Amino acid sequence: MNRAGAFPAIWASGLRNPFSFGISPSTGQVLINDVGFETWEEVNEGKAGKNYGWPMYEGTAKAEGFQDPLFTFGHSQGNCSIMGGVFYEGAAKLYPSTFQGRYLISDYCGGWIRAYDPKNFSNPIALVTGGVNAFVAMALGPDGMIYFLERNSNDVGAVKATNQGTLSRVGYTGTNAPRISIQPQDQTVV
Repeated sequence: MNRAGAFPAIWASGLRNPFSFGISPSTGQVLINDVGFETWEEVNEGKAGKNYGWPMYEGTAKAEGFQDPLFTFGHSQGNCSIMGGVFYEGAAKLYPSTFQGRYLISDYCGGWIRAYDPKNFSNPIALVTGGVNAFVAMALGPDGMIYFLERNSNDVGAVKATNQGTLSRVGYTGTNAPRISIQPQDQTVV
């Protein structure tokens, strides 16, 4: 598979900073989280020989010869760097069935973890809605639980002994939404 003039070590090009990625255990789908420059964070479907556009553009450009991302989100609303990259295909069934097969991502500055349908990235499920400080990694543990690592420091540069991180496990406790077991009858009050 070494065509004349090809460099076999290059699988794909045009990724700015593919900091994390996930591979679906059931389908083999590869999703690459590409940290953007100033505007967009991307989730790209990893395919051999594709050019994802960097440094010509970030985000969606619909330009001939480039592979557009499956999903993007901007730096507005406090986001700055996509993290994570875990397919939830847990056999332990510790989360609702709606999480099964979903792709989990977060953002270093955003403080959230969301689960997306990897086919169309619509209707995200919020797993963590805030309070995560300097999120750097996520994994599915052997117990079927989702774990994430926080850096606990936004300092850029040399790692200091005081910059200790935190490993956390995400449990599912359900929703606090009220349940109506018997619908009330309409009434007219005069």
